[in-house]
Amino acid sequence: MGKSWRLRFLVVSLIAVLCVPFALLERQNRSTTQAQEGGQPAVAQTWGSNHVGKPVPDYITGDECLFCHRGIGSTWQDNRHQLTMRKAFNSPEIAKLAEIGEASRFIKDIQFVMGNTRQTRFLRRTDKYGQLDLLSAPLTHGEAKSAKRNSFGEAVWDSDVFGKSCAGCHATGVDNRTHAFSALSLDCFTCHGNPSLDHTEDTTKVALSKARGDSARVVVSICGQCHIRTGKSRSTGSPFANNFVTGDNLFLDLDVNWSDGKIQSLNPIDAHVLHNVRDVVTTGSTVTCLSCHDVHKAGTKRHKALADHRLCYTCHTPGKPKSERRPLDVHSDVCRY
Repeated sequence: MGKSWRLRFLVVSLIAVLCVPFALLERQNRSTTQAQEGGQPAVAQTWGSNHVGKPVPDYITGDECLFCHRGIGSTWQDNRHQLTMRKAFNSPEIAKLAEIGEASRFIKDIQFVMGNTRQTRFLRRTDKYGQLDLLSAPLTHGEAKSAKRNSFGEAVWDSDVFGKSCAGCHATGVDNRTHAFSALSLDCFTCHGNPSLDHTEDTTKVALSKARGDSARVVVSICGQCHIRTGKSRSTGSPFANNFVTGDNLFLDLDVNWSDGKIQSLNPIDAHVLHNVRDVVTTGSTVTCLSCHDVHKAGTKRHKALADHRLCYTCHTPGKPKSERRPLDVHSDVCRY
C-alpha cells in the first residue's frame, strides 16, 4: 500500500512539473493572440502601479538636476526632447510664417512653437496657469501632409486643444482635471521619475540609471507614454495617459489597439513603435527603444551597429543596405498631419 501510494504521488508530481512550461507557454500564446486581435494582452495588466486621478507629484525639476549633471546640461538645450516646445523669438518657423500673407496678423501674439521637421504649431500664453492657446492652422513641411495646408485665412486661437490633446507629450506634469502643466517641454521627471534627494548616494533610485537596470516593460512604458500615438486614456479620453509617472504600468490607463490590422494601417514609424512594444508586453522581449536609441546623445551609433532583427524590416528591406529606406507616408491623426 505504501509503495503504491508513493508511486502515484511521484507520477502526479512529474505530470504537474511537465505541465507548468506548457501552461506558461499557453498563457503567453493566449496573450499574444489577444494582442494580435486588438485586445489588451493580459500580461500588460498584471504589473506595476499607476497615478490615475492623483495629484502631480512635487518633483525635482530639471534645473535642480542640471546643477550636478552638467555634462548633460551642455547638450540638452539642443536635444529634440527638449525642443518639442520652445520660445518663438527668432525661430526660423516664425520667419517662414512671415512669408505667408494671411498669417502675419498672428505673429505678434505667438510666444511658443511646437513640433519640428514635419509640422509646426504656434501657441500663446493665456491668463490661466499652465495653459496655452493653440493656433488652429499648422505650418506643414517636409514629408507631412495636412488636410488644410497652411490655412491661416480661417485660423483662430483655440483654448482647449493643447491641454486635452498635446500637453501630455509636449509639457511636463499635466493635471488632467484642469489640463494645466507645470513645465514646458520635457523635464527630467518625464523619463527619470521622482527620486528622493539621497539618490546621490544610491543611483538605483533613479529610473533608467545604469545601476538600476529597469525591465523592458518599464522602459517601453516610459517611451510609450509619448511615442505610442494611437492610444487613448481610459479615464480621460485624451491621447496620453492620465498622470503617468515613470515606474507606472502605462497600460493600466492607456488603451491601445495592438491588432495586426491596426499596426499595418499605420505609417512605418508608428508601426515600428507598436510592434516593438507589443513584443515586450506579450512575449517578454528585451529589445526596447534604448537598445538602438541614445536619448541624451541623440546618436544613431547603436542603431547602425545592431544585427538584423525583424523590427528593422518596418522601414528596411531584408538583404538590402540599411542606407536604403522604404518610402514613408508620414501622418498622424492625433498630431493632425
